Amino acid sequence: IGSSVEVHVHTPGSILFTVSTLCDSSSSNDPQQTSQLIHFMSIRREIRSLYEKDRNHFLDVFYTLWRVPTAVGRETFGGSYLDIHDLNNLHRQNAGTRDSDHFHEGIGFITQHLKLSRRLEQSLQAIDPWAAAAYWDTSIEMKLVATKQIKHELDTVIWSEEFFGLP
Repeated sequence: IGSSVEVHVHTPGSILFTVSTLCDSSSSNDPQQTSQLIHFMSIRREIRSLYEKDRNHFLDVFYTLWRVPTAVGRETFGGSYLDIHDLNNLHRQNAGTRDSDHFHEGIGFITQHLKLSRRLEQSLQAIDPWAAAAYWDTSIEMKLVATKQIKHELDTVIWSEEFFGLP
């Protein structure tokens, strides 16, 4: 009682923590130990739920995908980095052909978009291992439209200077 330990974790992963204590009230002088495997991971959150500091950091990391081309990013951040243009090309190449839309037809919609979201997140995590792809829950805007609090789903803080700018 009265002692504390501060641990700084720099990358996601798992760490086995073992704590040893000596108790005066114990009948023996042997330390008592307890161990716990602690998991550290990045967590995806709705973008409006991020603290301002976290949102600004996410947007800064995200902006890197716009500024740094894939070749330079891979040299700087590692092999899993793709810039936003290459990520967009993945979507366009798989969804933009007249005869075969692999992203939007059938059950491919969910799996292909999950894959693309994961590639985006891997690119963000190449820059910052703690980065997580924040998401936009459009059902919030749909409810605001339905209750006539806004006229259109694009009339939202998401498209303000505070977030992504104007659509």
